[in-house]
Amino acid sequence: MLRRALAPAAVLLLATACSGRANDLDTYYDDPAEPTTSQVALPAPVTQAPVTTGPVTTDATTTVPPTADPSAAVLTADDLAEEGVQAAAGSPDPVAGCTPDASGNWRYPSGSEITQAVSLVPDAAARVAAMREEGACLPDSTTEGPRVADLGEDRHSWCYAAADAMGCAVAVADGDLLTVITVEAGSTRRASEAVGRIAPLAAAALNRGLEP
Repeated sequence: MLRRALAPAAVLLLATACSGRANDLDTYYDDPAEPTTSQVALPAPVTQAPVTTGPVTTDATTTVPPTADPSAAVLTADDLAEEGVQAAAGSPDPVAGCTPDASGNWRYPSGSEITQAVSLVPDAAARVAAMREEGACLPDSTTEGPRVADLGEDRHSWCYAAADAMGCAVAVADGDLLTVITVEAGSTRRASEAVGRIAPLAAAALNRGLEP
């Protein structure tokens, strides 16, 4: 009887061993659990941050020099008050293509005339040097002019005598401004004396044209 009773138990143990499942009689006959699928989280797309480009600035500051004003350097009635002249119509004759940017014309009671030509010329001192050394912008025939050494190196004076006119002149440079004073009179002596008086006035007037 004992051997017969043990037979079913042995069969049960053998079946359990071959099933590959845990030897848990309480769960053995339960339905197998559904397989689970692990959800793998995908990385979020990378968004490129917007690039903001600011204005390009430089540390260096560009300084623009003030523009010279030729008309401000023209002599006024107050400048010439002691000469006893009156404003007159007319303009200086351009010489060798040296046309002025501003000008003035005055007449003495005797009929002698003062003419001023003011030009805006880069490096006006170089133009004066060309006048002195090469005769640039001068009449064809000139002689030594009035002494105006007190006006510095950037000046040149001359006199001229022609069949229809005679006179003297002086050119003075300051910065980019060039002023030329010409006096035509009955003699070069009288013209020279007048130029000697007026030249310092014209040199001082250049400062007005250079003021910002």
